[in-house]
Amino acid sequence: MNETQIILAQLATERRHFAAVAAACEAALSKGGLSAPESFMTACLDYLTFAFRRLSSGASTAHAGDVTSRLAALRSRPAGRADSLWREVLSEFQAGSQARFTAIDAEIPRHPSVTEWRTLSRIDADVIVEERSRYDKVKATLPPGIALSDSSP
Repeated sequence: MNETQIILAQLATERRHFAAVAAACEAALSKGGLSAPESFMTACLDYLTFAFRRLSSGASTAHAGDVTSRLAALRSRPAGRADSLWREVLSEFQAGSQARFTAIDAEIPRHPSVTEWRTLSRIDADVIVEERSRYDKVKATLPPGIALSDSSP
């Protein structure tokens, strides 16, 4: 597998994992709010913080700051009292990830060089390890009745 294939594989994994974590959070909201175990909420917040950082690397500083402040607000609010803020963050997350992956998909037919893919994807070994580690923490803390829609590693 060459480096471009590794980058594309990681982008595909991120796409699946971003969607799976968002869906798990939404499922928890639908089942009575995020009064789920604190470990699950913390794991989701950690994953979303990482994912927003990945999505917002090219975003405006003001927008990135707004997202950061809302994620911090979720950390400080008591469980079950932040459902509307969770819904806003998840909605924005899904829109941001959709836009990012649509932009990346548009580049595929152009056949960028590996250097261009490195820049476009912002993926390196550290990013891969961090993404997998945070995803595994979400997976390990799932509350009863909530599943991740992605079963890949």
